[in-house]
Amino acid sequence: MRIASVFKTNVQGVVITTTLDTRKPYEAYPVAVRVTYDRKSWYYSTGVRLTIADYDKVVIAKSKGKYYDIQKQLQPIHQNICDKVESLKNANRFSFAELKQSIGDKKVGTDKSLSMLWTEFAESKKAIKTREQYLQARKSFFVANGAKEVPDGRKIYISGRILTMKAEELTASHIEKWYLHMKDQQNSVSTQGMYLRAFRAFLYDLKEKEIIESVPKLTIPKGERRTDSFLEVKNILKLRDYEGEGKIWADWWLIIYLCNGANLRDIAGLTWGADYENELTFIRSKTANRSPSVVHIPITDLLKPYLDKYAAPRQKGARVFPQILLDARTEKAIDNRVHDFNADIRVGLKPICESLNIPEVSASWARNSYITTLTWHGISDAFIDDMVGHTDGKVLSGYQGKISATKRAKINSMLFDDPEEDE
Repeated sequence: MRIASVFKTNVQGVVITTTLDTRKPYEAYPVAVRVTYDRKSWYYSTGVRLTIADYDKVVIAKSKGKYYDIQKQLQPIHQNICDKVESLKNANRFSFAELKQSIGDKKVGTDKSLSMLWTEFAESKKAIKTREQYLQARKSFFVANGAKEVPDGRKIYISGRILTMKAEELTASHIEKWYLHMKDQQNSVSTQGMYLRAFRAFLYDLKEKEIIESVPKLTIPKGERRTDSFLEVKNILKLRDYEGEGKIWADWWLIIYLCNGANLRDIAGLTWGADYENELTFIRSKTANRSPSVVHIPITDLLKPYLDKYAAPRQKGARVFPQILLDARTEKAIDNRVHDFNADIRVGLKPICESLNIPEVSASWARNSYITTLTWHGISDAFIDDMVGHTDGKVLSGYQGKISATKRAKINSMLFDDPEEDE
């Protein structure tokens, strides 16, 4: 894309331009002083970050206002680089290395805005979902403190002078405004907690880099107790026996439950393996990069009818449930498909749960229900950990023999047995 410049100066054959640095795609791009000499360029960050729309307004600003103020903020930075270049040229010592040295060795990031540092920290995360959480938290924070949401096609960007704020300018007042904003927006307790934990991790990173001196105290609300997010077997049986409208969503909840309560992301990636008549296996995506664990799903007589109804034909290497991901290939597309399918299950189950007079459930309840059912049947924690792919805190795992496929199938065959009627 062709980007106009805020300032452009030619100093003895060296072209110095203050412009947007568009070498990488961003929601809001960094404004940098680009020094070009002998067909090579070097960029110096100004610490200002702007969307293209806001940048264009800064370029043409002629009078008072926030865009003119940003222009005035950039002018001395541009002039300083020009002065350094001229001094080095006059001394016949100009090179990019000499220019960097003459500007001084600043600490990494100290010339960057809080917004820019936050974006860079988010984009350093490998998992798309994690990156999105950090970026959503950033957006919420800056909107709470005066940034405007600007629609651009299907995306919404933020703009405003607050985006130029430096990390050391962060105060308790900014955080307090954020608390109030999240409450006004009726963000759930879990969403508030997610945003604030992401913010805290980001601040600790700034402290480690000595960009800020201390991390302000944050009050992170506690989310709903997961111990309450399960269905008793008597209610699971009501879902199993339901025959009304939207039965497909009751069936999908039961599939997740009978598949060891696995996350939908893992179920979406299930393939028919070598032993596809007896078991399905997968490596849990949540722990794949830390301590990978193979999860075994017994194909019990309880699960078989659902596989016959919803699964693809058994063929080694083929996806078991291709209808979840469809043609999604990229990580982001896969995340979107899983998110949408989860939402479909939740929305589809709502009227069913109301009609059956049972708690309103989501796909995540299937995992808690699986664990609870086996626990109430007196199954050991070690066995349950193995079945759901828990790897943290398994002290005895190095000493235990591998659980047999026969034992796994026997235990999972109890999932429709009400433990309160055992006696």
